[in-house]
Amino acid sequence: MRIAYLTSRLPYPPIGGDRVRSYHFLQHLLRGHKVTMYAIASPLPNEADTSIPRWSSFRQNLFQIPRSGYVRNAVEGLFSRLPLQVKLYKSRNLMRALAQAKFGPQAIIEASRNMELYDEEVGFEPCRRGIH
Repeated sequence: MRIAYLTSRLPYPPIGGDRVRSYHFLQHLLRGHKVTMYAIASPLPNEADTSIPRWSSFRQNLFQIPRSGYVRNAVEGLFSRLPLQVKLYKSRNLMRALAQAKFGPQAIIEASRNMELYDEEVGFEPCRRGIH
């Protein structure tokens, strides 16, 4: 199965609760599925970073939200029906990448609730909300 894994934090290096959980969850998914991770990364990791996993059947698409983008998202979030934490991580580039995925995902898994706006805006039904 092709799975899109959405996260607001990179799961590597696996330090801290949410990163450790996501890292091992990804390892588990990769045992039988093709996974593309869509992540908000601030700052973007260096290509030579040795903590980046080299898993087969794994691709990653990293997106950065500039400081001005966070400010704009926060202001929009004040007037939104969505929780501020959800609006804070809105990235038009990530949204576009999901919508234009050549071989779209058959399922979406969100590492946290703050990524839920992507499946709703792009029109995907998430297979599971969160991995808690």
